Amino acid sequence: MIGGRLATGTGRCNARVRTKADGAKINEGKTELAKRGVPLADWLVDMLVDRRVRVAADQGVKPEELTGWVFPNSKGGLRETSNLRRDWRAFRERRGIGDWFTPRTFRRTVATLVTDALPAREASDMLGHSRVSADDGHLRGA
Repeated sequence: MIGGRLATGTGRCNARVRTKADGAKINEGKTELAKRGVPLADWLVDMLVDRRVRVAADQGVKPEELTGWVFPNSKGGLRETSNLRRDWRAFRERRGIGDWFTPRTFRRTVATLVTDALPAREASDMLGHSRVSADDGHLRGA
């Protein structure tokens, strides 16, 4: 959902899960730590605000009245994982990136950049890890 506060530069991510028994549902995370705010870069906040303004205009509402997912399906609901994989492939093709670049390698790359740039405790908090040791080599591919 549109989580967090764009005005303060924080966001919140929700994962989507599909099970045979329940269909699409939201994974709230394993612990309370999963419900944390994540600082967003200024350029990302600007991009999300611009997107919100465009989507609100398309729907004929004010940006502050817009609710729902940031990147919804065509009906405003949860995206299917198969559609996300299709869009990920198209992104890689447009950028000339091989199929080695998966969401997992992207996540691990971001985690490496975060752990290299921030003190260990701050990096662990940002990545949602309960222990600093979870970042020590685990996400770096060591």
